[in-house]
Amino acid sequence: MEKRVYNFSPGPAVLPFSVLQEAQRDLLAPARHGHLDPGDQPPLEAFDKIITEAEANLRSLLKIPDNYRVLFMQGGAFLQFGMVP
Repeated sequence: MEKRVYNFSPGPAVLPFSVLQEAQRDLLAPARHGHLDPGDQPPLEAFDKIITEAEANLRSLLKIPDNYRVLFMQGGAFLQFGMVP
């Protein structure tokens, strides 16, 4: 196996090998989440499950109360300069 590069600067971090293998399996066998005909909308059940579990994990780990909302935003560190409290 090729030597893995560890990125300690901002940007993508090193994923565990098991996560990379799962992503590889999903790319090669997309039917695992349901078959799509051209023009069909992707199944949202898989995404809904992922986002719901991610929010529950964040709330648990960071003790975020129910009266706060969790926002999943893209943009990285650069976005922080454009956010308004």
